[in-house]
Order: sequence, then C-alpha cells, then structure tokens
Amino acid sequence: MFEAEKINGYCDLNDSQAETFKAFWYNFLNGWETAIIVPCQVRYVQDEDYPYIRFDFTINGRKSWLHVLDSETWY
Repeated sequence: MFEAEKINGYCDLNDSQAETFKAFWYNFLNGWETAIIVPCQVRYVQDEDYPYIRFDFTINGRKSWLHVLDSETWY
C-alpha cells in the first residue's frame, strides 16, 4: 500500500491540504479493497468556482482522476 506522503506532489500541498488528502486517501483505499490502485500525482487546483485537490491514479490499469473536496467528498 502506498503511503499518502510518498505520492508525487504531496510535499507541495500546504498543511491543511495535506491533512485533507491524507484522510481522503485512507477512506478511498478502504472503499476499493480489491482494486489495484496506483497513485500518480496529487495537486491543489484553485478553480474559479471552488478549490479542490486533484488526484490522478490508475485503477485496475485504467487512468482516472478525482476532485477531492474533503476526506469524505470526492467525484
């Protein structure tokens, strides 16, 4: 299992963003216990409408990404 701190870009998040991402990461992994998830990158995005943390990853070999709003809200 990948530790949140070792994901590319994690060190660029501020303390609040890192805390949010780390809590999300463990919730996300618990929801996908049987999937093969390979994290690629995490970064903060300042959108005009709302800021979010973008998480890029592969799941069972397919590239994907999520908007992470908090530890329990992502899409």
